Amino acid sequence: KIPNPVPGFPPLAVVDIAGLELEFTSINTVIHAGGTFNTTVIVTALAGTLTVTPLVGQQTVTDLTGTAGDPTPMSGTLTQSGNTLNVTSAQMSTFTFTDPGSGITGTIDLVGDLVGDHTCPTPVNYCSANLNSSGAAGSISSSGSTRIQDNGFVLHANQLPTSQFAYFLMSESETFVPNFGGSQGNLCVGSPQFRFSGNVLSTGGTGSVTFQPDLTNLPQAVVFQPGEQWNFQLWYRDVNPSATSNTTDGLKVVWCP
Repeated sequence: KIPNPVPGFPPLAVVDIAGLELEFTSINTVIHAGGTFNTTVIVTALAGTLTVTPLVGQQTVTDLTGTAGDPTPMSGTLTQSGNTLNVTSAQMSTFTFTDPGSGITGTIDLVGDLVGDHTCPTPVNYCSANLNSSGAAGSISSSGSTRIQDNGFVLHANQLPTSQFAYFLMSESETFVPNFGGSQGNLCVGSPQFRFSGNVLSTGGTGSVTFQPDLTNLPQAVVFQPGEQWNFQLWYRDVNPSATSNTTDGLKVVWCP
């Protein structure tokens, strides 16, 4: 409420804010030992309305969508629990607004604690695999961590023909090309493709392979970035019905910091 300077009279105006949804955006930030950080944040309204009801005149309603506060210093703490990152920070931002009816300009101060968390997404299978000479369709999966800094991501493939050579492919894009290049399999990773051809594996007597890529030394000097999605697939030799090749289904992986 905007108080009336005349004692006992109603407020000059009543200001209501409803349905406010906010986005907090920061610059790239260094996380120090112990998880502390200092950064600059901009708070932007994704939705919300400002209603001004004046003592005299017509009520006005203003859409706050897109209204942004000034860049504001922010400090806090980032902690990890399993695959979940938690952030806590004291927050104070100021929005400036103008009432189109009266022309009155004012500010909204947002003060409080910002608390949020982010859990690394679980890898998801996609695409489809054809039957191989084992009578089953090769299947890809993963274990370990999708956090880049852990360097502990492990790929697995099962239901493969025994004693055959294989290696993994990866790409940022997806595709579906049946029987590509004379293969009996379906290509699920798009172009450009990066091959772990320097890490040829054997399916051995179990018809399975396990491979842990070194995330600090990827093919063609690829460097994963947090938030990127990369797709993986195994390409292997097969003899169904003749000496050729086959593939597993695909696996989508979103990398976390």
